[in-house]
Amino acid sequence: MVSLETNGVQAIHVVPDAVELVALLGPDYTSLLNTLSPGFNLTRLAGARITSIEGQAPYDYVDKIASTEVGAFLDHGIRVNGALSYYRISGGQYSQRWGTLSGPSSVFRDSLKVTLIPVGETKPLALNIPYIASYAGSNFTDGPS
Repeated sequence: MVSLETNGVQAIHVVPDAVELVALLGPDYTSLLNTLSPGFNLTRLAGARITSIEGQAPYDYVDKIASTEVGAFLDHGIRVNGALSYYRISGGQYSQRWGTLSGPSSVFRDSLKVTLIPVGETKPLALNIPYIASYAGSNFTDGPS
């Protein structure tokens, strides 16, 4: 998800390049997404304006996640950004990962209820989007220092 401005109005949207972004996760991920949510059409949802998240106004819900689930003692504005997406530069390399709202590192929820309006449409669409855990690295094996 991303905050975008259209005609002077800011709103939370599904990232416009969602199809390309999710494709980077590989066919196992997209296959699981389709299994968990039959008929899920990411092409239709890319760029859609989100009108509610879990029954709340989108920015109110993002603020709630920023206040309760994102990053320790960081400034609230930074935590709001972290609810949407994380960016970093390390070793001269730029990277991005899902924000806490789109891909939480905890297991508090297994899905996210959103209402959105797809690009070029006017009728709201209610969805229950499943959360899918991502691979975070190899198993840790303790050994001598």
